[in-house]
Amino acid sequence: MKLVAHTLLIVTIISAALVGGAVLRGISYTKNIPVAQVHEITMEKESSVEKEIPKDELVVEESESQPKLEPKIAEEPVVKIESTLNLSSNKVLQGETLIIEAKGTIKNATLNGNPLTFSDIVGKQIAVIGFDTRATTGELIFRYTIENGEITMPITLAPKQYPVTKIVIPQELMDQGVTTGDLVTSIVQTDNVTLADILKKRTDFYYFTEPFVEPLDRWIDVGGFGNVREDQNGAIRHLGVDLDGAIGDPVYATNRGEILFAGDLQNYGNSIVIDHGLGIFSIYLHLSKISAEKGGVVERGEVIGDVGNTGAYTLEPHLHLGIKIGTNSVNPKNFIETFNKLLN
Repeated sequence: MKLVAHTLLIVTIISAALVGGAVLRGISYTKNIPVAQVHEITMEKESSVEKEIPKDELVVEESESQPKLEPKIAEEPVVKIESTLNLSSNKVLQGETLIIEAKGTIKNATLNGNPLTFSDIVGKQIAVIGFDTRATTGELIFRYTIENGEITMPITLAPKQYPVTKIVIPQELMDQGVTTGDLVTSIVQTDNVTLADILKKRTDFYYFTEPFVEPLDRWIDVGGFGNVREDQNGAIRHLGVDLDGAIGDPVYATNRGEILFAGDLQNYGNSIVIDHGLGIFSIYLHLSKISAEKGGVVERGEVIGDVGNTGAYTLEPHLHLGIKIGTNSVNPKNFIETFNKLLN
């Protein structure tokens, strides 16, 4: 009996992936992922199998030798994922503004555990944070996630010592027996309640695309931001800046936005509040004339009123300019300079 020898060719394919690592430099994160598949081919022979067949069909098949193949590498393009941050400063003071600009995709951003929202303005993804004059100081942790990783970055919030000055009550009020305590109580229970209600609005976009402008033709600070004015009966923290001006001087909108309020407040006099979007507001007090209407949209640099000295607590004509980021009052000068560095 003759045998037919069958040679079986078994090909085993083993694949392996080579993955590159991620490198962090400063506040830039770059991930290079070169991907290559290595195919290793091996051959094995198995013993022949005996099989009875009729004589007239007996044949002998010779095994064919299969040449060994060299490993093949299938290369794929390098995938580059980049996320870069620009901070207006790594150190900010109480009452100042911090702006974070992100290039790339950032997810789950937080500052000391509080969520941060990045929004688009002129093609840039930014987060704007305003620090109150009494914000807790120390090291803040900015944290965010990117693909396959989490990044943390320290930001220093330093204390700011604001001057304390003696409060001056207008003679007319003193003649009526009004004390500092009376004035503080009146402001807290009337005007501040009205403003707090107005400032609850949140617009989910920016009205503006250009840098901010100053509200008067000249910037002469006659009442500093954050100063504490006090006497034995009470104290008032000045959460805006007083700019010198004459009655009738034009007051300009610092940027494009919607007029949320245009009217008279008991202590602050003729006042205007502009919503610039995403929690940024500008406030103008003591006006002699209001030229804007509630609900209207004003353009950057548009005249919205005139300088005056209206309201219960005013001495000389001036403009009180306030800037709010959310519920926090920030230094208007610092805010304008910080934002304009980003937009210019």
